[in-house]
Amino acid sequence: MNPWSEFWQQGHPTTFGEYFKEGYQGPIKNWFEKQFSVNQRSETLLELACGNGALIPMCLDLGLTTNYQGVDLAAVAIPQAVQARLNQTDSLQVTLMGETSIEALPFSDGSFSVACSVFGIEYSNIEKTIPEMSRVLTTSGVYLGVIHHIDSVVSQMSGRAVNEYNMSEVRDFLEQLQIIAHQAKVAGDLRVLSRNPKAEKARKKLNQYAEKYLSNTDLSTANASMFEFVTRGLQFFKILDQGPKVANRFIKRVYEETLATRERHMQMCSVAMPQDGIDRFVEILSKAGFGSADVSILSDDKTIIGWAVCAHKST
Repeated sequence: MNPWSEFWQQGHPTTFGEYFKEGYQGPIKNWFEKQFSVNQRSETLLELACGNGALIPMCLDLGLTTNYQGVDLAAVAIPQAVQARLNQTDSLQVTLMGETSIEALPFSDGSFSVACSVFGIEYSNIEKTIPEMSRVLTTSGVYLGVIHHIDSVVSQMSGRAVNEYNMSEVRDFLEQLQIIAHQAKVAGDLRVLSRNPKAEKARKKLNQYAEKYLSNTDLSTANASMFEFVTRGLQFFKILDQGPKVANRFIKRVYEETLATRERHMQMCSVAMPQDGIDRFVEILSKAGFGSADVSILSDDKTIIGWAVCAHKST
């Protein structure tokens, strides 16, 4: 499964999950609000690499009247809370198109007046995506985007997360769960499992992992990635009484989730742009028919959030 499909299917409204439950706020929202007020051509809006419609809550908050089209390579869907808001208005018409590459957009030339992306377009091959974006924009169209910055807090956190994962210990932890699941099946009665030497040995090893990763709750020094993994894995004991099939499906699911989460962090690190990266991005915009681009660093209290880019097509 696409690692982002796994993430979006959990119902997250943005790339950062629980951190932006109501959609993007703060400097990101403020920047887009300013851009929408200056660029009065938002009657047809395309969001590239939209996830579950990251810009939809913002569009609702800002009272935009537009036809919104979101496109993403992953399997995506409008979160229930967002859909409930959409059901209360006719000003925003929304369509999401998942499992569709933004490098080959299925739209006619000049279909949109604005193309937006929030931490999305950089995950694609921009040499293909930017010309495609230009093609589907009107002659006076505008691109508005926030892009991962190599020195942003997001990049720093993702880099830390990738380094925190101890995959050999992840696999060993899950192997202990499999041992307990198998011994529970053999025993046929969970009440006698504590007298099973193999199950007890596995349980003691799990306790060692819990002591290693759950005892430190200081965010500055704790291993947050392994803390989350071990906490999730120990939920195994809540479903053990549902039988071996359920237990083994749970173990498989935890492993897949862990791999997907690690892969997402690795991707975030790999697409984050330094100065020469954003310079190349602007150069490709220019070659695709955009005029001079306004590039700035979006920040909050001296913490870098990302690159902010506004570019108009040349007429």
